[in-house]
Amino acid sequence: MSGVIELEIGRRPSARRILRLWTRRGNTDCVTEVGVSDPMRGGTVLAIFDMGPQQPFVVWWQPESGRPDGVREILGCSAYAVLEFDS
Repeated sequence: MSGVIELEIGRRPSARRILRLWTRRGNTDCVTEVGVSDPMRGGTVLAIFDMGPQQPFVVWWQPESGRPDGVREILGCSAYAVLEFDS
C-alpha cells in the first residue's frame, strides 16, 4: 500500500504506524481507526499514512462494495491527536 501512496503523492509515507487519528474531515470532527468502519464513508479502514510534517494524512479503506484495491482519501495535514500502534 505505501508504494502506491508514494507513486500517487510523490513522496514516501513516514514510518509511523498509525492506529487511530482524531481529525476534522469536511465539517465533521471524527475518529478514524484501522480495522474499524470508516466514520465518513463506511467500509473498513485498512491503513492510515502520515506523509510527514506539514503534509496530509492518507486514509486507505475497503468500501463495503468490496472493491479489491481499496480507496484512498487525502485528508488535511493537521490532527487533534494521533495514536500509534505499539511497537
